[in-house]
Formats: sequence, C-alpha cells, structure tokens
Amino acid sequence: GDAAPAAANTESQQYEFLYYMSEEDYVTSGTAGTSTLTVEWTNQHGCGGNELDDPHKLNCNIVLQYMCNMDDSDQFVEQDETRDDCTKECYQPIPGNTECEANVFPPCPVRKIVDEDACTNLGFKWQDATVDDTPNCIHRCNSGAASSKVECGEANWDTHTTNDLPRDGLGTGRPNYNTNFDADETTDERFARKNGNINQNNNGAKDGMHESWEWYDECYRRERNRGLFTADQNLRNNNLGYSSAVYTRQNPNNNRRGYECPEERDYWPYWHPSPWVDIVVMTDRLDLCAFYQSESQNVKAKHHCRNTADCPNCVRFNNEKQCLNNNGRWVEVGSHGVAAPECIQAPWSRVNHNGNGRTGQHNSYNWTLPHISYGDIPIAHRCVLRLRYNISTDDYDAWRVNASFNNNNGQGIVSPVRQNPNVDIGADNQALRLAINTAQFGRTFQDRSHVFKLIPRPSASTVGVNRPRADGAPADFFGRRDLYNLNVRGKRGNIV
Repeated sequence: GDAAPAAANTESQQYEFLYYMSEEDYVTSGTAGTSTLTVEWTNQHGCGGNELDDPHKLNCNIVLQYMCNMDDSDQFVEQDETRDDCTKECYQPIPGNTECEANVFPPCPVRKIVDEDACTNLGFKWQDATVDDTPNCIHRCNSGAASSKVECGEANWDTHTTNDLPRDGLGTGRPNYNTNFDADETTDERFARKNGNINQNNNGAKDGMHESWEWYDECYRRERNRGLFTADQNLRNNNLGYSSAVYTRQNPNNNRRGYECPEERDYWPYWHPSPWVDIVVMTDRLDLCAFYQSESQNVKAKHHCRNTADCPNCVRFNNEKQCLNNNGRWVEVGSHGVAAPECIQAPWSRVNHNGNGRTGQHNSYNWTLPHISYGDIPIAHRCVLRLRYNISTDDYDAWRVNASFNNNNGQGIVSPVRQNPNVDIGADNQALRLAINTAQFGRTFQDRSHVFKLIPRPSASTVGVNRPRADGAPADFFGRRDLYNLNVRGKRGNIV
C-alpha cells in the first residue's frame, strides 16, 4: 500500500515488505538458520476433514505457491526486456547437468538474463537457445532481419520498456492486451503489440504485473485442454478461431485478470511449464500426495510447443503429436530444481464462516522461506505469494468426470450437473427450477500477496554485530539463527 496519504507515484513511495531468507545450511543439511513466515487465511466454503473418519460437506485442496525474479541491480539483470541475442539463452546449471548440455536429462532451467556478462557472472551458461529462440524471442531490428544486437547494430536494436516483475500497481488499472493480431504475426509485430499493451497512454509502468505479458500471450494462443469436464458451459473461441487456455469452465468468457493464465490458475498440477513454485498442498485426500508431489514442476520438467520459421503460431498446439506434425518444436522445460511440495491434511474450516478454525485461531501454515543463491552469491528477489483454494461437492464425482461427461444434446449425453435445471417434483404442470451455476460446481479461488522481497541475511562484517548463540557458540547474529517474521494482520483481501 501507499506509505503516505497522497497516492504514490513511484514504487519507492509504497511500503516495502522485506524478509530475510533462510540460511543455505538449512536448505542443504536441515541445520539451524530457518526464516519462518506464518501465512493465515479464511476460506468461505470450508475445507478439511477426510472421507474416512472426519467427513466434510465438500472436497478441497489448498495450494500455496510463490513466484520470484531477481531484484534489479547493476550487476544482475533478470527482468522483462529484450535479450541482446535471441539465439542464446541463460541456463542455470543443476546437479546431473552442470554444463547444461542440450538433450541431456534433466534439462537446466532458463533464466531471464538479458546479456552474456550478467549470465556468466552468476556462474550460469550462455548457450544456444532452445525455449525462447529467435521465432519465440520478442525483438525488433530496424535495419532488417537480425536476431542479435551485434548483428543488427546497437542503434537499430529496439528494446521495449524495462519492467521489474513482479511489481505492485500504483493504481487499480490492469495492463492492456490487444487481441487484434493474426496467426502469422511476425516477431516485429509481436514486439510492437507488446510495447503498446504494457505502455498504453504512457501509463503502463503504473499497472501491477505479476506474470509476464508473454505468459498470457502464449496462454491466449495455446489451445485449451479438451479432455476436461466443462458440464454444459459454452466456452468461447479466441480471435484466431479456436478455444484457447484462457477459456475454462469457470471462466468461459475469458474475464481477464492481469496476465494470469486461467487454465493454469484453475487446474493443478498444471501440465505445461509454469512460473509458480509449489510450497505445500493441503488436501483431504492424503492418498494423492505421491501424485501431487511427483507432478509438481518443483521436481518434474514440463513441455510445450514452440514457434518455428515454418510455423509462427505453433504455440497453439498443446500436445507433442500436433506440434511436430505442424513443424513446431516440442520442448522440455526444466523443473524449478527445488524439493517437492509438502503434502499435509488440510486444516478444518466451517462452510460460510470466514472465521477461526477448530483451534480457535485462524488456519495457518508456517512457511520456511527459501534460500536463493547462485554459486556462493545470495541475491535479493522480488516475490509474490499465491493461495489457490479448490473445492467441489458430492453432486458428482469430481475425480472421475472428464470431457466424455460434457453435455451434448446431439449425442444424447446429459451433464451430471446442468445450468438452472427444471426438476420434476411430482406435481402436474409444475416444475422446480434449481439455482445452479455449472461454472461454479468444482471451482478454484485464489488470493495473492503484494510484492515482497527476500533478501540475504546481513553478516557481522556488514552490520557490526557478532553475538553468541543461545548455546554459547559464537556466530553471526543473523547467520545461523532461526528467524520468525512477526507481521500485523492487515486489511482482509478476497473474502474467499
């Protein structure tokens, strides 16, 4: 929020949320040095219990996730701008692939580093692009076709306005998205469209952004998963003539919220690459923990189709067969390279209560904040926290329905739930209409935090403090101590 009564005009005039990371030793060996942040919530429709000995009126899971990018600095640049060379990308080495060799499993994750020096200074690898290569890298050379600043000439190499992501908005507006484009749109045209979208009326820097423009653009272009249950909802088509991942059963008209991808928001674990890192899944189905954890992109690489010179809209195809048949490239994107999410019993909450749980306190989860470093260098990151809350009732078997249950009058298929159905109550010439919205039977809600920063712990040399631990052992005051972040309970956000 704004730090003064007057509306903020810059990010520096807003409150800044800073949290120290956990220490690296905790991550590698589980020793002292954690930094714990308590996350509290209410959920309108209830959650928790299990079918064996504590049944509830609904089925649910709650997933906590975070998304981070390096905070902007002169030395390390990871942000929303054009790379200097679209034929190269920056890869983060991981165990099992320390040289980030192509076609070696596991694949290295790609970082949004804009130039070779910034990449190699982190100990990363600046190598041939495989994910966002020239046909997928938004760029423009004003002196002709070129894929790099060197080839184009620095004076003719366009770069769009830098945006540190994620960022809070300075108002309540949202960044624009222009759907007036064709399937054969060139990289130059895509560059111009993005520039116009995020800088409309020279006001783009005031709009809040979490996911990138590219993330939503590919979601808008990629066909939706047609194996999903949509009941009797009529999902629309995009301007290219097909129904894409921005249309889901609970969002059939693509009511856009920022640059989030509705299909990725509504379904978890998602089957394509996602920028969100999973923290914990709280569920009433502990028997599914192995599935949830193994399918998380924390530990599992994901695939998507990439554009080529012969197929400028191959990001449309959501499966390998169609991708390759249309001359696209089916690309594996590396896992996030962190531990699988914790999987625990969802805490119990009462339906339509929006209050405390069974313990007399708000339901909560103690999140051990990550340690993010490259080589021996811990680096500050800009982050956002997201809570996804998925519920369904026993009006139909939510775990078994798929597209074969979708309403189809021509084939005589009746959806197990229908929009505002007339129900025969046994009276002559009289029916009862039920108020049912099939977009909301089986539904995902979410709430998000403001942007906060995870920062490295100060050392004794930087703060001049070196105190003994409780056990008498000398140590940096911050370095090996467990930290507990004390927050105030502020204004409630989305009530669901």
